Amino acid sequence: MSAPAKCPASIAHTHLRGTCPVTGTSNEFCAPQPGDVRSPCPALNTLANHGFLPRNGKRISPRAFAAALQAGYRLSFPLAWFLSLGAFVLLLQFAPLSLSDLARHEYIEHDASLVHGNTPLEDEYAPCPADPALIDALMADGVDDKLSAAEVAKARFRRENESPPLDGTHAEIARGEMAIALRVFAADGKDAGIPVPWLRTWLAAETFPAGWAPARTVGLIEVIKESGKIRGAMQKLQAAQAARETEVAAAEVVRVEKEEKESVSESVSESGSEVGEEGDSLFSLAPGEDETPETSEEEGSELGDKK
Repeated sequence: MSAPAKCPASIAHTHLRGTCPVTGTSNEFCAPQPGDVRSPCPALNTLANHGFLPRNGKRISPRAFAAALQAGYRLSFPLAWFLSLGAFVLLLQFAPLSLSDLARHEYIEHDASLVHGNTPLEDEYAPCPADPALIDALMADGVDDKLSAAEVAKARFRRENESPPLDGTHAEIARGEMAIALRVFAADGKDAGIPVPWLRTWLAAETFPAGWAPARTVGLIEVIKESGKIRGAMQKLQAAQAARETEVAAAEVVRVEKEEKESVSESVSESGSEVGEEGDSLFSLAPGEDETPETSEEEGSELGDKK
């Protein structure tokens, strides 16, 4: 897609009916206006900002979700409907929903997001705006200005280490989110990774990157495989961490045992020294076996007279 045209900031308008009076029926970019709602998902927010979903982010049916995913990102029919119906099922909501419904904590939304802060325990809804510091940290993981499955795994591993643990379902969702992005933005379907500038634009501005267009259909099977790559890379990182922790623990055991032995040795040495000193004080008064008791001359003469 070419660089998106933006609604002039000076033109005050609303998206009450889900459409934009400035951009009309086109898919040009228009930022959220007063009264619009958004989700923690940059992919869906981008679709709303470009008019593939209602621009106000409200009253979206499963069919509208699937159609927007197909039109905006060129997802296959099975993948688009899998995501659409899955969202409604996980939210336990079967009426048209709003993007803000997706912020309900631990339904679809989860902690350890790559670009959103964790939800406070007392809050029902997660924060929707992305955290600039987390975006910067993710971009810093790029290699040669791109992010592939290996770099995404590194970022996921880091965030999960510093966040409350994810259950199996949400861990799978977390990997799947970026697996879809890796396939959608992959150049010519190759595993070259996402250009960091593209990813930053998409995550921070919630718009399609300049110069990008959906050149191919992305299917469910390839997304599952991409998610598997992320999981495999994460498992290697987890194994390496476990090995390091085992080494550290073993070294600590050796250190403690050494200190205990040294302490025991010092105690024995001190005890032996005390026994020696006490022996000298007790037996120094008694003559040795080879020593003859000294007698005075008078005692000697008296003994002689008795004989």
